[in-house]
Amino acid sequence: MSGGPSLTNRQQPLDPAPFYLGLIAGLVLLLIHFARELVDFVVKIPRAGESEVILGVLGLIDLTFTGNLIVIKAFMNIDKITNVSILGWLVGIHLVFVSSMLVLAIVDRLEAASEGTSKRPK
Repeated sequence: MSGGPSLTNRQQPLDPAPFYLGLIAGLVLLLIHFARELVDFVVKIPRAGESEVILGVLGLIDLTFTGNLIVIKAFMNIDKITNVSILGWLVGIHLVFVSSMLVLAIVDRLEAASEGTSKRPK
């Protein structure tokens, strides 16, 4: 036998720890951004109109959904799920989050187009 790597060593799965650390870092950054948006929103409330309040709340909901999706992805281990109905629920939850984010993005774009400005720097 040669001294090279064996077949079993090459079949080892990739260690997921760096990915989980990245998810945790992303969640912390999202939390910081959420806190900043919340403070800005609270400061603007006294002089804000109805549509601005609704859009501010929707923005906070958008960040909350994103954080929840990160938490779900961090704690979901697809290899240990044996019940198909549980997997169906998890897929359904993911689809609800993704569709909610899509609707919020469309609302954000429509609002920016109606004001003639964009929140995002160009």
